[in-house]
Amino acid sequence: MTTPINDGGPAFPALDLWDSKAQVVTAPASHGMTLRDHFAGLAMQSVLDGSWPDLQLVPQNGLEPIENSAMFAYQIADAMIKARSA
Repeated sequence: MTTPINDGGPAFPALDLWDSKAQVVTAPASHGMTLRDHFAGLAMQSVLDGSWPDLQLVPQNGLEPIENSAMFAYQIADAMIKARSA
């Protein structure tokens, strides 16, 4: 059995919604992207803009360079979530 990935929860949670009469309405079941996805998106910007000059974007395990970049961005996101809980 694999350990579930800590996704950090919702990136932009909306706890309550209000109607026009200032009455609380039930929040939607989905809160959109996770904090992990948000962090990975931010990390991907630095990966693609050349902020990591030593990064080898060569295919690994049969993946294309952009797929390796995405995997690296999620590794950064996972490290950020781990650092938050330390």
